[in-house]
Amino acid sequence: TLAVESGNGDGWYTNGSPVAISADASARHYEFDRWTGDTNRVANVFSAITTLTMPFTNVVLTATYKPIFYPLTVVNGSGSGEYLYRSTVEITAPQLTGKQFYRWTGDVEAVASPASSATTLTMPDVPTVVVATYSVPLTVNDGSGSGWHPEGSAVTVTADPDPLYME
Repeated sequence: TLAVESGNGDGWYTNGSPVAISADASARHYEFDRWTGDTNRVANVFSAITTLTMPFTNVVLTATYKPIFYPLTVVNGSGSGEYLYRSTVEITAPQLTGKQFYRWTGDVEAVASPASSATTLTMPDVPTVVVATYSVPLTVNDGSGSGWHPEGSAVTVTADPDPLYME
């Protein structure tokens, strides 16, 4: 006899006959890992759909599953890695000389506080990229527009009115 736990292929078979076995669909956020048990005659223990050449003895096989780890890329900061769905991940943007942290951009839906350089992200079930962005100082002499502005942003700069009798 063949007993297949968490899969299909149970039954009575003649020794030497090839038997198709398949794992049940995995639960959400899990994936098929391997067949365990009497696996000596399983064609590919790492394939959810494979065959078993039936031996002279009874066989018990079990399909096993593992959690899926999703990739997180943190650009200009720390926290990159692979994480389980709904894991809480600390992300941090470093202090850079001459710049101020502005905000996290990219896939920020899962970021607890996008305006904070040190915050957490609750890992979604898709590859995720967040980017630490910075502001840089702009000094305008004889006009307006001075201040800290996000890198790459357009800034309106206005000259002061001309002094009397000057352009």
